[in-house]
Amino acid sequence: GTGGTSHMPLITKLILALTIGSAQPLRQPVGRITSLDRRKLVASVSDSEFYKSPRLVAHADEAFLRKLTALYRERLPAGGVLLDLMSSHISHLPPAMSFARVDGHGMNAEELSKNPAFAGGQWWVQDLNEDPALSFAADGEYDAVLCMAGVQYLQ
Repeated sequence: GTGGTSHMPLITKLILALTIGSAQPLRQPVGRITSLDRRKLVASVSDSEFYKSPRLVAHADEAFLRKLTALYRERLPAGGVLLDLMSSHISHLPPAMSFARVDGHGMNAEELSKNPAFAGGQWWVQDLNEDPALSFAADGEYDAVLCMAGVQYLQ
């Protein structure tokens, strides 16, 4: 088990919940976020338009990113094939670990092209709110699927 989790940030609890028991991959969507009021978002343009310009920034603070990398080190299979969904210019993977391949998905081609984790893999630009089908991952060849900080943008 994960021990007590009451002190953990919500995103860490979500990552743990998604990774515990990951030996049995989910083949169906687990649901959709329904509580996000899109009218309260800062951007009044479509996601594709909003993300047209690259944003080469960290989306979390350093303490969180260290914990995330440690979690990846503990949970990801060395030598595995990974898919990093809703990614950017960095995947926060442990630098000492090697993987057979890391593929990426995101909203901006320039950001994805700068991500060193995708050097041996492929990457795709796709707005999941417009087209939620993951046709590039349909064969289920991935040992792990990551989604660091993008799930809150799904409608």
